Amino acid sequence: MKRGFTLIELIIVMVIIGILAMIAVPRIFVNIENARQAEALGTMRSIADVLKAYAASRSGTEITTSFPIQVDFQGDNVYEYEMNAPQSSNFVFSVTGASLASAVIRAMPQAGKGQVSYCMCADSLKNTKGTTAACTITCP
Repeated sequence: MKRGFTLIELIIVMVIIGILAMIAVPRIFVNIENARQAEALGTMRSIADVLKAYAASRSGTEITTSFPIQVDFQGDNVYEYEMNAPQSSNFVFSVTGASLASAVIRAMPQAGKGQVSYCMCADSLKNTKGTTAACTITCP
């Protein structure tokens, strides 16, 4: 006599799998957003460090808002630091401001890559997040 699974047993297994999926799937999306946030903030901190070095190499607070950011402490056109525009499939990074104290680094999401943008003050590393349209921050 052949025995198989009854319909009730199969339905119970499907319900258990469904419950596990309902618990796991939302957590996956939270982890993806956390990874994007870590990428944005890490890259923005790197940009801030290079901007600080750029300002220090010019004995003041002057910064540049375009990439590549080239830092030359000796004045011999041999760059000790050089940062090209960060390559990210999730964000587009930009720098605005006239001085290190007022510089704002922005990470705007690429199309279809999230709904959150990030802003950071280059001098203080104070940061905030906003919508895809914009985030606002006041740097001292």
